[in-house]
Amino acid sequence: MSRGEPTTGRGEVACAVTVKCPDALFRKPLLRAEVQVPAGAGLDRSQAIQAVVDVFASSDLDIDVKIEGSE
Repeated sequence: MSRGEPTTGRGEVACAVTVKCPDALFRKPLLRAEVQVPAGAGLDRSQAIQAVVDVFASSDLDIDVKIEGSE
């Protein structure tokens, strides 16, 4: 396909084609993951945080870690 005038060879026929795509196909997707450490896992807060950081560190992604909750 091309945006310009079609060039056709011998035995070929030009035809018009319209392609409609949603704008979302051209946007960068938002990827989100949520990791929860169960309260019954037997880990204190710092161990639980370290476990989550280790999970993310083992991936190939560039990740910002946000810790929420009460101390």
